[in-house]
Amino acid sequence: MSREATADAGRDSHKQTICQNAWCTLGARLVVFALAAASGLWLVVVSPSLDIQATYDLNLAAKQMLNGESFPPEILDGIAAKSAPVLEAQPCNFLGFQDLAIIRSAQLENAIVANDSNAADRLSSQASDAAKKSLVCNPMSVVSWTILAWVEFLQNDDTPRLRSLLDMSFRAGPFEGWSLLRRVELQLHILPTLDNSSIEQLKRQINWLIARGLVEVPAQLYLSAGPQQQAYLRNLLAESPEEVQKRAEQIVWNSGGNIALPLARQRGSRPWN
Repeated sequence: MSREATADAGRDSHKQTICQNAWCTLGARLVVFALAAASGLWLVVVSPSLDIQATYDLNLAAKQMLNGESFPPEILDGIAAKSAPVLEAQPCNFLGFQDLAIIRSAQLENAIVANDSNAADRLSSQASDAAKKSLVCNPMSVVSWTILAWVEFLQNDDTPRLRSLLDMSFRAGPFEGWSLLRRVELQLHILPTLDNSSIEQLKRQINWLIARGLVEVPAQLYLSAGPQQQAYLRNLLAESPEEVQKRAEQIVWNSGGNIALPLARQRGSRPWN
């Protein structure tokens, strides 16, 4: 082979090597670009999907809890841990913060039952914070006002602030299921310190329950109430129709208690009543 041919072959080989290296470099860059694009796509598509899933789980659990269902503590902890950071990036998601406040209040109750004072203090603050953030964008969130009242009660029992929060809850939504039941329970507990306006609120709510066939609520509250509260409930029930009085008396009697209502069966007192 001539020197010229050999030189040409060498240059061709060198060119191939350069081209191969270039393709390798380009291929590497394409791989890096593809990975970066995939990562970006994951952030754009998957991350919002995870956020949506977190808030969906939060909303579903909160709705079920308002309907009387309960969840194991570890489930509540997981839902709160996933949804709280998502909501912090959505400062005016009032429904999301309301739902978080529901979960936090349930966590607070669990901490109190477990006698974990440190967790109770932390969760009291978190529940109140979530409820307040909900109210910033929706001042008529009856659930958030009720949760603030409930947390205040758990922390400090009967206070002027508790009575004020209960009044705000009533004004925001006087006859909304969960809030009504929780509010009646609290107002009945602090009955001796209620003013006339609050006592009238309590009467309206209990009469609303009775009118809708939910006499079980005041009847069950009667069983666990103190003497003053029992006298108040007994007087309200005594103003009800005959069938309501009979039903209330039957519920109390079947649960081991005794209540004397003018239009109900007169059984006399039990030895332990």
